[in-house]
Amino acid sequence: MAVGHTLVIAGDPDQARDAVHRALIDQGFTVSPGDAGQSTAERGSRSASVMLGSLTDPKRRYLHVTIAGQAGEDGDAIVTLTAGTTGWSGGIAAKTQAEEAYRGVFARVAESLREADLLRGDEAV
Repeated sequence: MAVGHTLVIAGDPDQARDAVHRALIDQGFTVSPGDAGQSTAERGSRSASVMLGSLTDPKRRYLHVTIAGQAGEDGDAIVTLTAGTTGWSGGIAAKTQAEEAYRGVFARVAESLREADLLRGDEAV
């Protein structure tokens, strides 16, 4: 099952995506713009995560997030964050750790937006 999070954010989709990008950068991610309102964010070592699986230091675990934004209702934007890796290459323990890591990242993004008074609603998907 894919791990994701949907955020309803004050402002247009570009402003909302920029706020999400800042929240991810604050967590050590590198953000790369994409096409059609999408972007990606990456953190950690892919090779360490594959080779060491569940033994990978959580700070070095490879995480890849897809960020997609669209216009919502009443001038708000909807941004969806989706986990780009499952962790399966490291076995069931690594998969569970990856899911927990993504949920933590998404919760910190939501909290950052809430503190900036930009978050109108959020839901784990």
